[in-house]
Amino acid sequence: MNQPLTELPVVVIGAGPVGLAAAAHLADRNIDFLLLESGDEVAAAIRQWGHVRLFSPWRYNIDATAQVLLEKTAWTAPDLDANPTGADLVEEYLAPLAATPQIAPRLRLGHKVTAISHARDRRGLLGCQHSVVAGGAGAAGTGYSRHLGHPHRLGGSQLRRRRG
Repeated sequence: MNQPLTELPVVVIGAGPVGLAAAAHLADRNIDFLLLESGDEVAAAIRQWGHVRLFSPWRYNIDATAQVLLEKTAWTAPDLDANPTGADLVEEYLAPLAATPQIAPRLRLGHKVTAISHARDRRGLLGCQHSVVAGGAGAAGTGYSRHLGHPHRLGGSQLRRRRG
């Protein structure tokens, strides 16, 4: 990732559950990406409410593609019928997912996104072909994509698997 880019990557903004699941799907499709998190740790927003128990059990909180990546490591799946706390979600799922070799080299912590461009601009800032805004504390959600003039829809992507 430190080499010059010949093609613009997909930029995923936010390393919480949605951002990390998006990263897992991109890795599965062999699509180059950067995962940017404004916090100093993965899932920084969730860590603020780590003591809160989720209403839904683990089975609804683990993305299937992310699970496949995790199963290639020493990860042990939690009891799928148990309801995790926010801290459980981070420590038992999100942090291990972020540490996978498919995601970790592309993760940038402490990177706050202030603007999005679909091409490299004159100031030499990194642009992107596609962007995924994955929420979090203070995130604009789909406001970013509306600003770009076309809404992004999770699960209905124009991104196709790359051969390679």
